[in-house]
Amino acid sequence: MLILSKYIIEDASIRLEVRIYSSQPILMTARLHDDGERRPKRDRDAFSSALVALRTRLRRGDYVLGEPLIIKSLSQALGLSTTPIREALARLSGEGLVEERRGSGYFAPPLGVTELSELYHAHETLVLSVIGTQPLEPATPSSSNEFSHSGASDGPAELVLTERLFDAIIRQAGNRVVFDAYRRVADRLAPARLVEGRALQGVDQEVRQLQRQVDEGGRRLDGEVRQFHRRRIRHAQDIVRFIRLSAEEKYSTNID
Repeated sequence: MLILSKYIIEDASIRLEVRIYSSQPILMTARLHDDGERRPKRDRDAFSSALVALRTRLRRGDYVLGEPLIIKSLSQALGLSTTPIREALARLSGEGLVEERRGSGYFAPPLGVTELSELYHAHETLVLSVIGTQPLEPATPSSSNEFSHSGASDGPAELVLTERLFDAIIRQAGNRVVFDAYRRVADRLAPARLVEGRALQGVDQEVRQLQRQVDEGGRRLDGEVRQFHRRRIRHAQDIVRFIRLSAEEKYSTNID
């Protein structure tokens, strides 16, 4: 049995392993860690602020070129001490959103064609694992409030529509392990979602068609989902080009 992809996501509370096989949809295992002593409230607030700020920057494509994430510089930029910055980077490293290189610090993982294609494939597999196991209710943002997601609430219409639709579909599984795996893949894909409208035509109509399929009971939804993801995998090189162009434009603006 061929393993197409494997992701290990680990932080202070859970170790999640996701394996995608050629002959079956998905296998996931999870092991809870001991949380240990709770942080004082002030420390938790600083850590939460750092985590949200860094996740937001990663999702909007500020760091996609493999650049180093220098703790002192981030501390000054965010107005926080180095301790919560370091702790937030460690958490994001466990989620696969940044890379920790022993002796060198933390780095933004470069998003190349191979990595982007694998992320689209993982996202497709997670969505299909929900569609194939139960009838779907209309996928509105209020379909379920059981799980939270730090996904897009603003930004290009294509990004907001896409993330809200898939977020609502995944929630219907009622499975924390599936949802956490999806959330982390979605966070890694966010820079690509931001530029899909530049690399592909008709993205908003494409997402609205998926929404209609869900609202009508999802009878042909699996085929639409496969087509949605395979189109992006075919055009991964164009999407990566626009991701890098957008990052370079931001860098040039900041320098000026």
